[in-house]
Amino acid sequence: MPNNRQKETRHANSSWARWYALFAATLGMAATFAIWGALAPIASIFQKDLDLNNTQVSIMIAIPVLLGSVMRIPLGILADRNGGKKVFLILFIFSLPPTLVLGNMVNSYLGCIFWALVLGMPGTSFAIGIPYVSKWFSPE
Repeated sequence: MPNNRQKETRHANSSWARWYALFAATLGMAATFAIWGALAPIASIFQKDLDLNNTQVSIMIAIPVLLGSVMRIPLGILADRNGGKKVFLILFIFSLPPTLVLGNMVNSYLGCIFWALVLGMPGTSFAIGIPYVSKWFSPE
């Protein structure tokens, strides 16, 4: 029985499929990077509404970046084992709730920190998308 890597590689000869994979992965990474960076532009609103100092705002902005950097390794391993398509889809679905909740339902600094942690996960899409697409194209 072929594993997920073999299934993805098997279809690499199809020209339209590889360009579709590249296009879909590019759009997916653009969307997840937009979600990943969503906290910084609205941080000043949280600072004013929650009466936060500059240090608290800096920590809140840094958390998604740090978590995204650290979690790239385990999610890259998951993508290698289970296939990039499946892991990317799960990551994308996981990325939607913080996008919807962050601006509307956060009313405390602890809530900001929690959703900042969740927002760190979309930053791992690079470790999933690049290996997935690279399987569709030859190295030359």
